[in-house]
Amino acid sequence: MADDTVHQLRYSISALTARSVTIYPTRAAVVRDIADVAIKPGRTEITINNLTPLADEHSIKVEGHGMSAGAVVTDMTVDSVANRMMGEDSEDSEDSEDGESEESEDEDALRPPELKAVIAELKALRSTREELQNRLRSAGERLGYLRRNMQYCAENVPAMPELEGYKSQDEALYKEMKGVREEIEKVDKQINAVVKKEARLQRAFDRQRRKPRRERELKKALKRDKREEKREQKLQLPSRVYRIKITVENGVLPAETKTVTAVAEMGRSRKPEDDEMPVRELPYLRISYITGGASWTPHYDLRLDSTKQQGTLTYRAHYTNRTGETWKDAKITLSTSQNTFSGLEDKVPWMAAWNVTLQSASSREVRDDGGLLSPAEVKLRKELHAVTQSSMPQETVNVVKDTYRPRYSYNPASPSYSPVAATNTAPEALRDALRAKKKRVSTATTTSSSSYRAAAEPSSDDERRLTRFNSAHRERERASPPSPPPPPSDGPSSRFPLAELAKLQVATSSAESHGMTTIYDLPGVRTITSSKLIRRHIITDVTLPTVEFSHLAVPKLRSSVFLKARVINPKAGGVTFLHGKAGLTLDGSFMGNTSIPLCVPGDHFDVGLGVDESIQVHYSKPSKKSSSQGMIMMKENVVNYCRSIRIHNARQGPVKIFVLDQVPVSDDERLRISLLQPRGLRDEGDQVAVAPAKSKLGTAQMRKNGEILWELRMDNGGDLDLPLEYEARMPQGSAIVVK
Repeated sequence: MADDTVHQLRYSISALTARSVTIYPTRAAVVRDIADVAIKPGRTEITINNLTPLADEHSIKVEGHGMSAGAVVTDMTVDSVANRMMGEDSEDSEDSEDGESEESEDEDALRPPELKAVIAELKALRSTREELQNRLRSAGERLGYLRRNMQYCAENVPAMPELEGYKSQDEALYKEMKGVREEIEKVDKQINAVVKKEARLQRAFDRQRRKPRRERELKKALKRDKREEKREQKLQLPSRVYRIKITVENGVLPAETKTVTAVAEMGRSRKPEDDEMPVRELPYLRISYITGGASWTPHYDLRLDSTKQQGTLTYRAHYTNRTGETWKDAKITLSTSQNTFSGLEDKVPWMAAWNVTLQSASSREVRDDGGLLSPAEVKLRKELHAVTQSSMPQETVNVVKDTYRPRYSYNPASPSYSPVAATNTAPEALRDALRAKKKRVSTATTTSSSSYRAAAEPSSDDERRLTRFNSAHRERERASPPSPPPPPSDGPSSRFPLAELAKLQVATSSAESHGMTTIYDLPGVRTITSSKLIRRHIITDVTLPTVEFSHLAVPKLRSSVFLKARVINPKAGGVTFLHGKAGLTLDGSFMGNTSIPLCVPGDHFDVGLGVDESIQVHYSKPSKKSSSQGMIMMKENVVNYCRSIRIHNARQGPVKIFVLDQVPVSDDERLRISLLQPRGLRDEGDQVAVAPAKSKLGTAQMRKNGEILWELRMDNGGDLDLPLEYEARMPQGSAIVVK
C-alpha cells in the first residue's frame, strides 16, 4: 500500500436516527442509518460508540448504499468500553439549579424606579447615620481621655498647669457631641419617613407582582416535578457499553478479490422502501443489531353482553424500551415471532376417576362409608375437619361440621321459603370460618406488621368477585320504569360546529402475516426514549357476533354453579388472539382479570365468569340399601346407592346448564357396578333423553371414568331434580375400597 493513512469517522448511537425497530416479545431488532458517510480512497475506520450492552454482539450487521464501487468491508470488531456519558445527568441538574438562581435575581430588576430611588435614599441615610455614630463615639473617647488626664494631674502633679486650656477643650468636645446627637435625631426622623414610604411602595409592588410571582413559582414547581419524574422513570446508565469499529478499504484490494453484498437484518420481511436513502444523493451506512431490554405483550379488554349473546374485544399491545438507547424517529413494528407467555381465580372443580375394588370386610383398608364417598369427597371432608380443629369459636366449628346441609329448605308453601338464601354448604362454611378467623386475628393483634397480616388474613378479592356477578344481574333484572325524556334544550350543536363535536379517535395498526409470524405496523414514526414506562397501543377492535353462555355445576365437589362464556373468534376479522391477560366486563360490570389462550380465526376459547349466585344447586346426602340375593352357596351382597341433585333457577329467560357427576368404576371382575338412574346408560358414549321436570328437557351422557354429564335447558326459572342411582354386586364377606 502506497499510503498508510487511516481515515477516521466517529459516531455515537445517541446521535443516530433509528430507521426501524421491530419489537419481539422479549427483544427488539434495531436498524439505524448513518447518512453522508464519506469513504475516501485508502483505508477508513468507522467507530460507533455507546451501543447498549444488552445488544447481541454476534447479531451486528452492516450494509451500505451509494458507495463507490471499490469500497469493501475488510474487518469489524466489537469491544466493551467505559461509558463516557455517565456524568451528563449531574451536569443537567446543576444547570437547572443555576437557572432558578438567575430567575430569583431577575426579581430585583423588575422594581419600579420610584421604589429603587427610595431604597437608594434609605441606604444613603443609614450610611450617614453610621458616620455620625462614629463621630459621636470618637468625641466621647477624646472627652474621656481629657478628663482622666486632668484627674491624674490633680492627684500626682504638685504644680497644676493652667486649667483654661483644659476647660476650653472640654467645652468644645461637649458641644461637638451635642451637635452630633442632634444630627443623629434628625437623620433618624428621615429614616423613619423613608422606611414608611418604602413599605408602602413595596406593598404596591408586591400586589402588582403577586400573580406573576405565583406563576413563576408554579413553573418552578412544575419543572422540579418533571425533573423528579424524569429521574424516577429514567433507567440507570450502564457503566460499560459496546464500541463497534468497521474497517472499509476503497481501491486497495486486488480486482480479483471475491466479495458478497453486505446486508443488514431488518428484523422482518424486507420491503422495497427499506432500500430508500435517508438523504438523496448521499452515501449512507446502515447498521442492524438485536438487543434485549425491549418487549411487548398482548393485553385485551373483553366486554360481553349476556342478553344479546355478543361481545367486543379490544386488542392492545404493551411495549417497553429499557435498552438504555433512544429510538429517534423510528418506524415501530410489533412481531409475534417467538412469542412466549404465562382468570378469574374461581375455577370449576374437576373430578378424578373413582376406581374401586374389593377387600375382605375385616380388612383395615375398608372405610366406614363402605365406598359411599369418592376420594375427592373424602379429601374435602379431611380439609374441613382440619379447619374445624383450628382455634375457632365453637359456633363456627359447628357450622363447618354441618358440611352438607341443604342450601335451602324446599317448601314453597312455607312463608319463610327463600330460594336464594345462602346456608352452609362446604365452601361457604369454610369461607365463613375464614372470615371469623380474620376478625379474631384483627382484634387480638394491634401491632402486626404488614407482611404478617398478608400471610394471616385471607384475601377478600374472591368474595367480592363472587357477589359482583349476582348484584349486576339483580340490578338488570329488577323491573324499573322507563326513563323520562330529557327536557328540550338548544343542545351543544347549536353552539359548536359539528366538526368540533366529533368523538375522539384512537389510532390502530395494520397487520401482515408472513408464514407463522404476524407483524403489526404502528402508524407514523415516533421517538421512544429508554425508561421504565409501559407504552400502550390499540392494535384493533374485534366485534364478537357469537358468544355462547352456559352454566356448569359439579355438586360432588362444590355446591355452586359456574357461568362460562364460549367466545368464537370470527373468521371475517382474520385476527389471531395471542395468549395474554384480559380485563373482563360482563353486562357493563367489571368482573376482574382473566387470560385468553391462543385462538385463531374460526376457533373459540372459553372464559370462566365465576359463580352465578342466581342459580342454586343442592347435593343430597347419599343413602344406601343392602340386601342378599342368590342360592345358599352363591349368595352375593347387593348394595343400592342413591343421590339426588336439586337445581333452583332464579333467573329469567332460557338457561343452559351442564351438571357433572360420577359413579365408581370397578377394577375387580367380582365387583359389578350398574347404573340404574338415568336409565339406558351403560357404556362410554351412551346418551339418553331425560325430562327431569315438566317442559324441561335435556340429555344425559356416559363419559369415561364413570362420569355422567347432564345437558339441560331451563326456561324462565324453576326447579328440577336429577336422580342418580346405581347398584354394586359383590360376593358375601367382601367390601368396597377405593384404590
